[in-house]
Amino acid sequence: MIYMLLAMGFNVALTFALRFSEKQGGNVYGVLTFNYLCGAIIGLIQVGFRPLAPGEGLAMTAAMSLLNGALYVSALYFMTKSTLINGAALTSTFNRLGVVIPTLGSVLFFGEIPGTLQWLGLGLVLLSFVVLNGGEGGQGRGNLNLLLILIFVLGGSTDLLSKFFTTYGNLAHENHYILYTFLAAGTMAVGLFLREGKPLRKKDVLLGLMVGIPNQLTSLLLLKAVPRLPAYFLFPAYAGGIILLVNLVGMALGERGNRHQYLATAIIFVALILLNL
Repeated sequence: MIYMLLAMGFNVALTFALRFSEKQGGNVYGVLTFNYLCGAIIGLIQVGFRPLAPGEGLAMTAAMSLLNGALYVSALYFMTKSTLINGAALTSTFNRLGVVIPTLGSVLFFGEIPGTLQWLGLGLVLLSFVVLNGGEGGQGRGNLNLLLILIFVLGGSTDLLSKFFTTYGNLAHENHYILYTFLAAGTMAVGLFLREGKPLRKKDVLLGLMVGIPNQLTSLLLLKAVPRLPAYFLFPAYAGGIILLVNLVGMALGERGNRHQYLATAIIFVALILLNL
């Protein structure tokens, strides 16, 4: 439980760091690149600058990390495109709905069957996302399209992959898994940055570093929570808890919410109680 709570805390910090980055008008792919490079540097420190040797399970860890890094970058790339077409609110909602994938995937592949109250809690978490979408001023067309489906699938696939890694991989290689994920994602992000062709500014580097620290710690702590908590509790509680904390911290900082945010916060509060029963 402590790993999940710490991951939620760092994710809240990440959320506000990203909001600050957007307000500063940072180059999206420049910030993204240095975010992952910063995470890779932290990962190198965590493993003591010692890479895995071929006989230590390098192949499986590296292969799953490469796939995870590709999912990370692909999700953000398609979210950027979808925001322009479908609006930020609808895009964000479908990304959050991706919590269904690791939850159902754990039921199908790992036999983690939630009880009636947990199913109800999951339903309330999903309902809260829909409520939030109604209050975030979505300017998209509101119809289902390929971009939204991709965001839904990619958003949940990274979490499901972490479940596969902690089940079939070597848990002693958790730090290496995150390190190689950020190295892979950083390499791919460099390609997107060069393709965009915009100049790199000092501000982009600093914003990337500011985002990278909580991003890396969030990823590592959530990975550590996966083998310790059932997926039907972890992922819905994690997703709902982040929204709850972001709204509460925002209110404490003087941000004015709307009735949809207040209603979603109340729904999530009830959902977290049900998930814990």
